[in-house]
Amino acid sequence: MTNIEAVQDKEYQKVLNDHEDWVNAVSWSVRGLASCGVDQMITIHNSRGDIDKIFESASPVFCVSWAPDLATLISGNADGTISVWDVEEETSTHTIDAHGDCVRGVAWDSRGTVFASVSQDCQLKVWKNFECAERFEFDSSLLSLAWAPKSRSRVMITGDKGLIALVNTENDYVSIPFEDIKGDVLCCAWTGDNSAVVGTSDGTLYFLDFKGKSITHQVTAHEDWVTAVAFNSKQRTVATCGFNEDPTIKVWHMDASLIGSLEGHHLGLNDVCWNVDFTQLASASTDSTVRIWDTNSVMPDDIRKSRIESGHEDSCRACCWSPEGLYVASGSDDKSVRVWGTNDGKRIASFREHGDWVNSIAWNPAGTKLVTGCGDGVVRVWNIEEGKLEREMKGHKDWVEAVAWCSDGFHIASGSFEKDAAVIIWNSVDGSIVHTCLGHDDRVQAVEFHPDGNVLLSGSCDHTLRAWDVTTGCPIKTIKVESIVNDVKFSHTGALVAAACNDGTISIFEYFTSERLHLYKCHDSWVYSVAWSPLDTHIISGSEDKTVRVIELEGDAMDGMSDITEGESVDLSEQKDPNTPTVPSTLSGFFLDSPVFCVSWHEEEGVICSCASGRLVQLSVSIKRGRKSIMTWQQSFRKTMIFKHNTSSTNTRSSSISNFLEHEPIHVSEISEEDIHKELNTSKSKNKKKIGNTNNNMKDKSPTANTQSSLCSLL
Repeated sequence: MTNIEAVQDKEYQKVLNDHEDWVNAVSWSVRGLASCGVDQMITIHNSRGDIDKIFESASPVFCVSWAPDLATLISGNADGTISVWDVEEETSTHTIDAHGDCVRGVAWDSRGTVFASVSQDCQLKVWKNFECAERFEFDSSLLSLAWAPKSRSRVMITGDKGLIALVNTENDYVSIPFEDIKGDVLCCAWTGDNSAVVGTSDGTLYFLDFKGKSITHQVTAHEDWVTAVAFNSKQRTVATCGFNEDPTIKVWHMDASLIGSLEGHHLGLNDVCWNVDFTQLASASTDSTVRIWDTNSVMPDDIRKSRIESGHEDSCRACCWSPEGLYVASGSDDKSVRVWGTNDGKRIASFREHGDWVNSIAWNPAGTKLVTGCGDGVVRVWNIEEGKLEREMKGHKDWVEAVAWCSDGFHIASGSFEKDAAVIIWNSVDGSIVHTCLGHDDRVQAVEFHPDGNVLLSGSCDHTLRAWDVTTGCPIKTIKVESIVNDVKFSHTGALVAAACNDGTISIFEYFTSERLHLYKCHDSWVYSVAWSPLDTHIISGSEDKTVRVIELEGDAMDGMSDITEGESVDLSEQKDPNTPTVPSTLSGFFLDSPVFCVSWHEEEGVICSCASGRLVQLSVSIKRGRKSIMTWQQSFRKTMIFKHNTSSTNTRSSSISNFLEHEPIHVSEISEEDIHKELNTSKSKNKKKIGNTNNNMKDKSPTANTQSSLCSLL
């Protein structure tokens, strides 16, 4: 029996998926890692990554801070309140009506006798015995604060419109030493008694000398907001994190030179902090996760720049390796088909002459041409070598949902979304219709040629798989299943068929006898696509539930072939065994950032996945007969290719190489069986729309007082 194990990059050590919405802040102590978020929850994880404590707030929580005695937590909330939590009793001891707007920062002094808070109501308040002892008002919304090292009176605050102020709470003295900072100052951290770093909304990291009232260094740290900074006093380095356009953590020397980056979140980061011995980092993200990072695995920037990011401006519906693995083709809702070189991930061709979504693509056997199925009802053939449209084939009345190219090179098949559910077999040389195959009672979702080229298989919304004789166009057999069929694939030998269905199942049939060998329940939602491993020992699948799964076939599926049976309709819907859905004994996989519409497996290049986010993601897979088989998010960043369209390119028809691209990474995290139902429960779907709307609102605006107030109102 082969054991398949999902293996992660060594950059991050743990992914904590316990929040159901944006995670806004993290705070680390020897007692544990506290995190808080829009879901109104505060969680404390122990050193093993297990939840130790959970607190529930009355409103979204934007910041959290440990008291030095480790017995108390304070949190700042979107409704302007501050909550005080008894960690041991897991109860709230005080709820303070502190501010008139969202509380953006809370922090204890070094002795734990007082704490301070800042808010979008433009006020800094100092609290003693949970009563307001001092209040300072400014002209800008306040966004962050930090007590000076070993001080009970000096507080640095930052805010909108470049505000950086130093407040002495004993004599009420306020100093604003830096007038030339551009953008909103979102975060701050002390690096010495009179030195600090701050991050701004224009992506700049500033190194400040308060004594000399000077900026010692400044560097463009991120392509988007610098949302948090954290100082490592042991190694004298600074960690920063960026928002949506650059969701990375970067680590810097004190001379503003970059040490390297940490990548893994697929949406913006809101906070980052060091553990108490400065060997790990924790990050909070709008992708609803907290990640713990091994700082020894910081990726040098030259390697990071060698990576290429993914896809299309809209959902990526289809992807396919070329026969030799030299190229990847992808089709999208942005009405384009793109071809990428797999050696360097660069885009070598782009075709935009589609009238609607590109739903399906397939290569010819020589790897020189592509056929596409489009929402405008047209089947198109593209010459990759010449970079041009070769032929349009019209015959369907509605969307073309699926296409396939026969191994003989002379036949193309297409299936339509139309009510009469026609399957058409075309002459690939002149574009004429060879056969129109009628028999499905509902839309055709998938077509697939048998490896020998004599049989065409189709899958439909009418819950059937139908086999057609390519020579005559006549039906051969019909196999009934329990749900809508989204994809069908022959094994490389042609002996087995895999069918992906809307009920989250994958059926494995022996084609020649129509006998179902296995019915695997491996997803919590629609299975959009399946692909066979090179040796037909495993199946990989992509689903609406945002997962890619690998299944090892068992038992009869590995046995020999039987003789073909023609004509009969075999109904398996009423059979019990092996038609009872079962979870495979060896099941592993990955969470991606969005639903996975298509998967394609190549023997040497691994697996390529196309996602609703527009991304293409490459996974490497190693199948070893014996104790272990490994599926990994590619270990070498120079080989991990996530392809992204260069929006600045104007020549969409040219086959010339596009510019080297660099964007944010996609989130991939290991799935264990106990994580499946927790991660994919239905409550997640409620948050998806809210997160997306909030994310869009924030992406297009700088974090001014109005923006932040609007966000809090939305939440």
